[in-house]
Order: sequence, then C-alpha cells, then structure tokens
Amino acid sequence: MQPGTVDSLTERLKARYGGVDNAFKTIVLDQGADLTVVGNNLQQMDFSNVQSAGSERILAAAGVPAVLVGLEPLRGAGRGYQESLVKFANLWARPQWRSVCGALQKFTPGNDVDQGAVKLWYDTSGIAALQDTETNQAQVALVRAQALLVLAQAGYTQESAVSMIQSGDVSQLQGGAVPVSAQPGAGNAVQHMLPQAPGSGPVPGMQPLPAGSVARLPVGAVSPADGGNQTRPGRRPAATRRP
Repeated sequence: MQPGTVDSLTERLKARYGGVDNAFKTIVLDQGADLTVVGNNLQQMDFSNVQSAGSERILAAAGVPAVLVGLEPLRGAGRGYQESLVKFANLWARPQWRSVCGALQKFTPGNDVDQGAVKLWYDTSGIAALQDTETNQAQVALVRAQALLVLAQAGYTQESAVSMIQSGDVSQLQGGAVPVSAQPGAGNAVQHMLPQAPGSGPVPGMQPLPAGSVARLPVGAVSPADGGNQTRPGRRPAATRRP
C-alpha cells in the first residue's frame, strides 16, 4: 500500500479501537488483512513450566517435597512418597521440633536437668506418618542392645561399650578379660549338647548334659511283625491262603 494509505488506516484504527474507552470492541478486517499479537501468546509462553518452576522454588525454600502436597506423581508404587516423607521429617520437622523445645525450655520448672528439672521434648508416637520411621529406629536400638550384650559377655566395660557403639571406634573398648561367669568353677557352668572332638577335653565353663536327661528317638519301627524291630511276619493259616 501507499504510505498515505498506511497512515490513513493507522489513524482510523487508533481512533476507533485505541485507548481505554475503545477496549473490547470488535474489529472487522477485510481484503486478507490479519492481526498478529505483539510478543508471545499463552501457548508460546509455556505457562505450565513457568508455574512449576515457581512452585519448586517455593517448596524448596519451605523444605517441603513436592510429592507430599500432590504436585509430583508417586514413583515406584508409593516408595517415593515414603522416602520423601522421611526426608521431610529428618531435614525439616525434627530440627524445627528441637528448636521449639529449646526455645520453650526456659518456661518449664527447674533449671538443672540433673537435679530433677523438667526436660521439654517432642513425642512422635502419635504421628501415623512417622510410624515406619519409629519401627526402623526400634530395630536399630535392638541391634545396639544385642551388641552391648555381646560386648558385656566378652568382658568389656559398659562405658567403653556404649562409647564404641555410639562412635563406631573399636579402639575405645576397654577391658576384654573373660567374665567371671564364663570361667571354670564359677558356680554357674553352662550345659551343652555339642559333641567334643577327640582329645580336645572339656570346654572351660561348660559341662555335658547328664546321662538320661535327653530323650532319644527309637531306632527302627516298633510295630510287631513288620521287620523293623528284628522280627519276621508269621505264617498265615492254611485256611486263609489262596489256592
């Protein structure tokens, strides 16, 4: 088009559709004319990715996994949910609970815990979401208790055994002497049923079970005339034999 025509169309469009007063009016085009939006439309902006990026930043700042609030699908038949829940409890919830207990500790009666003061702490036994974690902690406590028992039976001191389990440093163990209960003649010898090797002698601190205290299973069958108890079946009478 000629420059004069372009200027004329521009003035007419501004006069009819420009400004706030002419907003939302319908524009009619002809002779193949078309409108083009200046910039990007909503599809080109990819608004879903922009929104998800903002949500991830907000959740990261709050320390909340996206799967817990439903913004991320579950993975591996719910395993991702459990792992995210444990991560959320260990990295955010428990530190926050400890911080609250420390801040409110000054309002509890007493000042010295060793002299009977009240110690403020949190209880997770009523939180259903953390029951699996409590079970794992109970299993860890059971394994540690078994390790303490073994170390005590080996003769190590209780303080050194506790320090070794907490730190994992075996060099902290002290003692190691054979306990009195495991020495010969201690008055509480342990009985056993294991056979001894020829020439090895009795095991210190152990005595074999007395004779006749263990019931022995009979060897062979005990039914009469079945051959298992050194007997043979008797001859059948002639009247009952087949011709």
